[in-house]
Amino acid sequence: MATASLHPKVLPALGVLALLIVTTGTLVLVNAMSRSVEPEEVNLLTGLVRLGMALPLLLGTVALVAYKSALPSGLAGPAVLAVGALGHWMTIEGLSSFYGEVEYNDWLEIIFGLLMMVAFVWGLFAVLHQQRLSRAREQRAREYDPLTGLLNRTGLQRHHSELSASTRATMLMFDLNDLKAINDSGGHGAGDQHIRAVAKAIQTRLPDDAIVGRWGGDEFVAVIPHVDEAQALEFARAVEHVSPQPPGPLPPFSVGAACIHAGESFERALAIADQRMYECKQEHYERSIISSGQRGGLSVEDVSKQLEMLETPDQVLDVGLALARELLGFEATAYFQPQDGQMLPTHLAGLQEDDRQALRALDLNTHHSGMVSSAITSNSTTWTADYPADPRAGRAWVEFGLKSAVVTPVRSRGEVVGVLALMHFSTWRAITPAVRRLLETVALRLGHTIERLRVIEDVRVTLEGGLLSMGLALEARDLETSGHTERVVGLSLELGQALGLSPGVLSDLKQGAYLHDIGKLAIPDAVLLKPGRLDPEEWALMQSHASRGHDLASRIPTLSPAALAVIRHHHERWDGLGYPDRLAGGRIPLLARIFAVCDVYDALISERPYKRAWGQEEALAELLAQRGRQFDPAIVNALVTLIQARHAVA
Repeated sequence: MATASLHPKVLPALGVLALLIVTTGTLVLVNAMSRSVEPEEVNLLTGLVRLGMALPLLLGTVALVAYKSALPSGLAGPAVLAVGALGHWMTIEGLSSFYGEVEYNDWLEIIFGLLMMVAFVWGLFAVLHQQRLSRAREQRAREYDPLTGLLNRTGLQRHHSELSASTRATMLMFDLNDLKAINDSGGHGAGDQHIRAVAKAIQTRLPDDAIVGRWGGDEFVAVIPHVDEAQALEFARAVEHVSPQPPGPLPPFSVGAACIHAGESFERALAIADQRMYECKQEHYERSIISSGQRGGLSVEDVSKQLEMLETPDQVLDVGLALARELLGFEATAYFQPQDGQMLPTHLAGLQEDDRQALRALDLNTHHSGMVSSAITSNSTTWTADYPADPRAGRAWVEFGLKSAVVTPVRSRGEVVGVLALMHFSTWRAITPAVRRLLETVALRLGHTIERLRVIEDVRVTLEGGLLSMGLALEARDLETSGHTERVVGLSLELGQALGLSPGVLSDLKQGAYLHDIGKLAIPDAVLLKPGRLDPEEWALMQSHASRGHDLASRIPTLSPAALAVIRHHHERWDGLGYPDRLAGGRIPLLARIFAVCDVYDALISERPYKRAWGQEEALAELLAQRGRQFDPAIVNALVTLIQARHAVA
């Protein structure tokens, strides 16, 4: 049975504590005995006891010096001073009991008293210093990454929020390349060392005022104030020059940049930088693998692994099909899709631009004849090493010089939605089983990505239909003007596009706009539909619909945090006098600021039971008057510009 053992630092501390307890107990004993003995015996007894007490105190001083690591950092010094001074004082007092007053004893008492005071003050400051160090350590643990010493996500967002509202900056997102290969070859220790080396390179090559942090396992984020995207990317290139090179042909990292104002959404800039980083990664991959001289290093397994990483049809066509062409040694690829009753090549690669233009000008209707038709009819791969002699050959293709070809159908939901082709023009090319299998693998991945996008679109349409229905139901219960929900959603999206929001962020805005008043489901009709002015208690209940709506909508698993923020914060005011959280300025989420302006504008120009419909100019004038008070000035300006431009076109 295992026995518990004390920490080695605990034993010395317990020893010193025991000495102090013995000393204190002895003092108590002396006082008690001095009251029960003859006066002439008191001095002798007191002297012996004080000298006896001095010994453990002096030994305690030695113990503290020897084992000061047992005490918290900063407290060893004052503890040694206090115990040592007390021990020396007890020695003097003991000698005085035997021999009368020792010369200069008063001065010694003053000195020892001062030493005790110094020890007390020193100890007090040591405790306060320890508390400051403890708080600093706690904050560092919350906001810093232990591996690299850089900020973590929490620290990055806090430092960004502390930038001046007028500061314009650029965000860089770095994503390390081939970290898995480093981990596989050298273990995770080598991977950690590589991460630390890149982190150091980022720190040393970015400006001193840059906010740098580790966002994920192999991702870093930097916010560089007062620079544009071009300047930020120059800094990134400087980082690349001093970063360790991974084992493969790729550069140390891929990087994306996005401009950001200090008051704008951190997540918006992050999404844009992330997207551009992935675009950069794809370019790196294409340059390093889809290039002359790299084909010999590829294998079917390499291409198959890369295909598994491709998520969209365009990626499969641009990267996967090109990889297959390079590996197999074909000169061109094509993807045929139905258009106006014909199957036409909508994606041509591997040919010169002049050749592609010439092909598009030819009559390539192969829907009812040729190899493409054969692949569709048989729902299987078809091929020929001698295309001109094949009875399925199309005249236009023969005249263009096609010598060999292999085509395979692409299926989605059990139907053929397109046809992939590998083609060779300069000479005849054998079509081996390996060629057919690899092209079928590409077609299978392409069909999977098409099906995936269809499913996502079906879910999106279903979700938006449900959200719209719920928004219309809320609109009817609140006696809103018919069509308010659809109008304000449409205007919000139009304004969001004008402000440069990405499609994903626009989707968040749309979902939040549909459900912005869902919290009114929890408001009694007596309050919600009251025709007159609400009393303070009723008004407080009405204001609670924003936070209640957030709580209700949080139970919908598909809603993003950005959409939930619209529901909670669309009644906040720029001047901080809104509700429910009294946020002000840039602390209000961007999407909530956008929706709030659009919601009020539509309410102003709509007739309600309690008000007439305002004219456009009158409503815009009211929005302009509320700039910097109720609304974000920049968003009001953007909406006014949008409405005026729409009116001018009309």
